[in-house]
Amino acid sequence: MGTNDGDARIVRLFFTETAKNTAVTTLDDAAGYEVHADIEIGKDLNESVSHHLLRVVVVNLFTGAVVGSGKIDEPLKAQEQTFRTETLKVTFPAPGGVAAGDVLVARASYKVEAGVNFDISNIESTTVQIV
Repeated sequence: MGTNDGDARIVRLFFTETAKNTAVTTLDDAAGYEVHADIEIGKDLNESVSHHLLRVVVVNLFTGAVVGSGKIDEPLKAQEQTFRTETLKVTFPAPGGVAAGDVLVARASYKVEAGVNFDISNIESTTVQIV
């Protein structure tokens, strides 16, 4: 399903090793990692955008504990009749309080502001296992 001209959305949310672009299914418990959000902003909304905010929370599904949170909060420059696609990357240190075999999931919310208009999107990643 594509993004409508007046909408913004997170298309895909996934874990990667730090400074890599490939989705992973496992993470080392002693290494940092990134969560990537592929976003789209429709061309009508993109003509008047001024700001966007991505919030990401990483949860250990075995304990229910939040093991990481981060955000990207920055201004956007409007683009004339352009469909915007971008990958936003949130970097995390090694997750504390996890053990081999634990399973993590990332949850994200994305808000785009354009004057008095705004759009919000939410998504959950596939899981990764701690090794």
